[in-house]
Amino acid sequence: MLIIAEPGSPGLASLTQQVAQFGREMVDLLKAQPHCRLALSRFIPAYHQHFGRQCRVADYGYSRLSELLDAVPHIVQVKLSEILYLC
Repeated sequence: MLIIAEPGSPGLASLTQQVAQFGREMVDLLKAQPHCRLALSRFIPAYHQHFGRQCRVADYGYSRLSELLDAVPHIVQVKLSEILYLC
């Protein structure tokens, strides 16, 4: 994981808010998918099509998509078949 801000700094609160926003976006995106499921390989194009912008993982303080998804386990789960599920 890429650490951008030290605990207690204003940057960390901002990243926390951004991850919370990403969680809300995940709910919106997955609710728009059949059975609230999305293949992980389709996540980036589906995100871009749904929101009209790129999903840049670094904007949320992470270096990998899997780490960002792990940050919202109460919202999304990645199964072994690499399918995203709405919790």
